[in-house]
Amino acid sequence: MQLRKRLQSKLLVKYILSYLFVFIVPFTIMSFIVYQNSILGLREEATDSIQNKMKQADRYTTERMKELDQLAVRMANDFNLTPYMIKHPFYSKNAINQLHNYKANSSIIDNVFLYYQDDPRVYSSEGTATLSTVFERVPPFDEWSKESFEKSIEFTTSLMYTGESEQSTNTLLSLHPIPNGNPHPYGAVMYTIKESALVGLISDVLGDFKGNTYILDSSNNIITASRLDDSITNKAIQSLAENKETNGEINYKNEKYHMNIEHSDYNNWKIISLVNVTEFNKAFFKQKLFNYSLLILLLLLGLGIAILFADRQYQPIRNLFEKMNFKERTKEANQNNELSTINHAISDIYKSNQALNDTIDLQKPFARDQMLLQLLKGDNLEQIQEHKELFTILNIEMYHNAYFVIILNVIPATDESEQLKIQADMLSQLETKALVSLSIHPIDLFNNAIALIVSSDYTVEQIVEKREAIITDIKDFIQKKTKTNPSISVGSPYPKKSLINRSYIEALAAMDNYQPSDPQGTVSYFENRTKTETEGINYPDEDLVKLTQSIKHGNNDVANEVIDTIFKELQQAQLEGTYLKAIYFDIINTVLKAINELGISKDIGDIDKLVHFGNPEQLKQNLKKTIAKACNLINTKKTKLNQQLFDDITTYIRQNYNTYHLSLENMAQHFQLSIPYLSRFIKEQFGVTFTQYVFSLRLNEVKKQLLTTDKLIRDIILEVGYRDVSNFNREFKKVEGVTPGQYRKLNKADKK
Repeated sequence: MQLRKRLQSKLLVKYILSYLFVFIVPFTIMSFIVYQNSILGLREEATDSIQNKMKQADRYTTERMKELDQLAVRMANDFNLTPYMIKHPFYSKNAINQLHNYKANSSIIDNVFLYYQDDPRVYSSEGTATLSTVFERVPPFDEWSKESFEKSIEFTTSLMYTGESEQSTNTLLSLHPIPNGNPHPYGAVMYTIKESALVGLISDVLGDFKGNTYILDSSNNIITASRLDDSITNKAIQSLAENKETNGEINYKNEKYHMNIEHSDYNNWKIISLVNVTEFNKAFFKQKLFNYSLLILLLLLGLGIAILFADRQYQPIRNLFEKMNFKERTKEANQNNELSTINHAISDIYKSNQALNDTIDLQKPFARDQMLLQLLKGDNLEQIQEHKELFTILNIEMYHNAYFVIILNVIPATDESEQLKIQADMLSQLETKALVSLSIHPIDLFNNAIALIVSSDYTVEQIVEKREAIITDIKDFIQKKTKTNPSISVGSPYPKKSLINRSYIEALAAMDNYQPSDPQGTVSYFENRTKTETEGINYPDEDLVKLTQSIKHGNNDVANEVIDTIFKELQQAQLEGTYLKAIYFDIINTVLKAINELGISKDIGDIDKLVHFGNPEQLKQNLKKTIAKACNLINTKKTKLNQQLFDDITTYIRQNYNTYHLSLENMAQHFQLSIPYLSRFIKEQFGVTFTQYVFSLRLNEVKKQLLTTDKLIRDIILEVGYRDVSNFNREFKKVEGVTPGQYRKLNKADKK
């Protein structure tokens, strides 16, 4: 009934027919081609396969025999195995160990024996025994007469001994006179080899065919064989080996056999295989039956898979269709026009996605300001690959030769909102300012000030020459676009992005140089601050300004660098003692003055160590300790202030997250903060954006009400402050993996 009902869908039937067509047409063509090729070429492939395996077996066999010959040569030349050494009471043990090592060099050797003429003993990897003991107890020596053995070692080349009967032992003996090729050998190296080791090399030659495979020596004696057909005798094989040298069919006992021969070029051995022709015919029949069965099975399987794929492709569409029409059935739904309904849904999703992308684009300026502020704070972003990627994503493009900071001190407006509007307008105008080989990145400092990070393709020296013209150009642009005339302070240029913080501190120091009598719009350069006051006096006035600003901003690293620079320059200046001491006290006064202005002088503690110093190095270390303590107190104080603001913001959001008027703009106005600053603060302190944090609160409240109330899902979503129900449902599913309705059913079912 269910299948019949589903087949009423025209879309499902269309999918099934499409998959069947896509499957059957290529399947029919490929089946015909594969079947013909497999049957017509089967015989030839079978014989070629056997021949190739025989070549492989011959190669393996030859390699093993070469190993034995090479080992015999090495033993004949081994000083440890000379007759003197092997018979010596003390060195004979080393000789036995050496034989054991040679045995380990070949995978087919079962044991190694060494025999010297006129010696009643035989030496092996397992020890020493008399010749008579070996012939009585050790196979295959026990099948060999002593006379045959003594005659065999007179041969100048190696030979393989297989026993004197067809029922001989399963152990073979390979005998190698030493030295090899000498007409008068004085001994022999002998290897015992398990027949299974050689059988393993030829057992897979025939594959699935029932037949025999043999290895014969140069005299056509059978060394070993892999037998599945017992009707063939060893004598018959020896006769065939003598009379037939090529592949082909032979007659044996009124039966046709296919014979393959592979000759070895190394020792004139042969590998011969015999397969009854009826085996091929049986294989063809089985192959045909298998092919037919396989094709039928594949056809049925393919039909089933085609129907299954069609149903699986249709099922998600049907599920979407049913969900979209769960409460209201449209005319399209009644006509089973599922794709039409889904098409409308996709259009809605696209519109929602566009809205989401717009929201993400709105967040980009906040992220951009966060990255630029990290530069001002002194983070070494050049070493952080993730920041480089973020710079690209946020469209922060900088030149790489020189960097400096400009601070615009905006005239305070009487109204806070008007002040924010002026600074926002100035920021937007500055972002559009284009300069040759320069890029400008403005950041709102929220204290009636805007910082400009300027990067350039010019060198530092060129920037120093061109900077005044650059400042004039920027100032004229601001006056033209915003009708304002801010005072400007400028830090020194630096060659590294990580030193932007230095230029920023210098710009702040230059800002402190403003006098009440200075007209609005004054431009102050940090390096010009002390030129008129202390010219030619070797007084570290410029560095003291940097020191003051670094302490006020809690930057201990910069402060330490300034201290080191001041003391180094004073040491090189070689000033008169009284004057130098006065400068030292002025440095102390500068540090204490900055600490006092920050309101933390009571927390610093005893300062006697600063005043009573024995030498400049002691003063420098005491200053560093005091500054480090001051910076730590400043940063702690900032943390406490941030914590209070964090608590206030948390309380405000939790009290208002379910209202429609909650927004970043309204919060900024409530706390009298700028929107970028508030957004950045929430991101830094909460670890997520404002939008993400509010969504998490609303999500938790929705989940709570889904489990504890029977309210309609739509009403719950509206109650927590969401106006777009469809968008919330999608976001809910992204987080929880199910829709709100499914979440309620699953969790209530678990409780039951």
